[in-house]
Amino acid sequence: MAYRKSIGLAFFWCVIFMCLGTRVTSQSKQVTYLTNSSLKLAAPIIQVDSLLFKNSALAKVLLRQDGAELRYTLDGSEVSVGSPIYESPLELDKTTQLRAKAFHPDYQPSETISLTTRQIQKDLRTAEIQIQPKPSETYSASGAKTLIDGQKGSPNFRQGNFWLGFQASEISVALNFEQPKEIKKVVVSVLNDQDSWIFLPQKLMVSASGKTLGSVTLDGCHEKQTKHGDFLEIAIIPDAYSELTVKIAPMEGIPEWHAGKGTTPWTFIDEILIE
Repeated sequence: MAYRKSIGLAFFWCVIFMCLGTRVTSQSKQVTYLTNSSLKLAAPIIQVDSLLFKNSALAKVLLRQDGAELRYTLDGSEVSVGSPIYESPLELDKTTQLRAKAFHPDYQPSETISLTTRQIQKDLRTAEIQIQPKPSETYSASGAKTLIDGQKGSPNFRQGNFWLGFQASEISVALNFEQPKEIKKVVVSVLNDQDSWIFLPQKLMVSASGKTLGSVTLDGCHEKQTKHGDFLEIAIIPDAYSELTVKIAPMEGIPEWHAGKGTTPWTFIDEILIE
């Protein structure tokens, strides 16, 4: 009998503690519900029929979200609620940095996305071109002429025949023109795909007849970045030139945070332009 009484008391106190525990837990936990106003819109997508063009390019801004309003700028400035509303495809007839952002009365605005399209101002297809060292046999496209054929590669460098790939301490590209050309800027189209050990170069320099005309250093090339193509601009002393040499220097080694740390990074180039 005493044994049964002990079991009963133990069971009684067990139930009491469980009830108290449940009460304390229910009082200490607060359920938080997300509201629409705390959610951010997905970023829109920019589609363009050609990143590199002679006359014009057609750009579309897309987002599947009922009630969302797309706004954009064409001068590289930040997109705001006062920017133009995107209503139909945009015809771009000059070098343009298109930026777009989505707005909705019930959600936070999306991230701003950006895409640069570039007009070919001077045709280089008849120029003589030499490259040292030669590109990798795996990524040699159509040889040196690839860089002046007016064809832009996509960030998927394995698709098509557009990119020259180098794993060297310096790449030198010599251009000779049939007639002197008025030039104030050189543009090098490069790729950044760090998962494939392809990094932006650290420094670019332009010279003529042994004289340095201009250079640019990229301080952020060591930082983690998403895959993208980029047009790197080097302003030079404006003049008429019959020849130019473009030297492209990568980082000395892949940064410590990367699996390929210390290795010479790959440099991918698909076009050189002059303006």
